[in-house]
Amino acid sequence: MVGIGINLAHHPVGLERPATSLQAMTGDAPDPDTVARAVITTFDAWRRRWREGGFAPIRTAWLASASGLGARIEARLTYRTLAGQFLDLAEDGALVLRLDSGVVETLHAADVFEGTGHAAGD
Repeated sequence: MVGIGINLAHHPVGLERPATSLQAMTGDAPDPDTVARAVITTFDAWRRRWREGGFAPIRTAWLASASGLGARIEARLTYRTLAGQFLDLAEDGALVLRLDSGVVETLHAADVFEGTGHAAGD
């Protein structure tokens, strides 16, 4: 199962990583139904694109706007945390990470954060 959250009018504070809301960014909280329709329409368009052209066009578009490509990131897994350079998105959608040791890890699921110090697994 996959889920997303969009903070419209309020956002949590005091988190490890900052959060914001659309109201904080624009000065106006959009109507929830309008946002839901826009998300559903956009999601459906990308799903149709995937169904018609496979994952390659999704990967290309994602990489074109990816934040932190080539930068240092931290990937938190259930039982370990890895830090290294964000190299790529594999053809199957996995994150490709080069650890400081030079070892390349391919991760299919992790919580990913920008810029970190050293972590277990480096």
